[in-house]
Amino acid sequence: ARNYFLIGVEYEQKKQMCEAIKYYKKAQYLVPDIEFRLYESTRPKAREITESTEENNVFQKKTKKTSFCDMEKEENNTDQTEDLYVRLSRVLAGERCVCQPLYQQT
Repeated sequence: ARNYFLIGVEYEQKKQMCEAIKYYKKAQYLVPDIEFRLYESTRPKAREITESTEENNVFQKKTKKTSFCDMEKEENNTDQTEDLYVRLSRVLAGERCVCQPLYQQT
């Protein structure tokens, strides 16, 4: 199913939509949620992202010469961004979506 889906992606990138749809349908016939599964398997884990971000921040602080005020502003912005990222990661991990419908759909 994965191979069919990836072939469909290749055809879609080549603007051959009819061929792409054929392969997407074959993939979904074998695994109905193939698109979601491929997305989840290629998405980096939240922990890996935070670790790499922290490493980049440490590297930037070592190599970059800035004034004390600039460093303070940078730290505040980084903290807010990481806090938002952590909160959204928890929401996505727990419920798998950020938005919920107001009314239940049937």
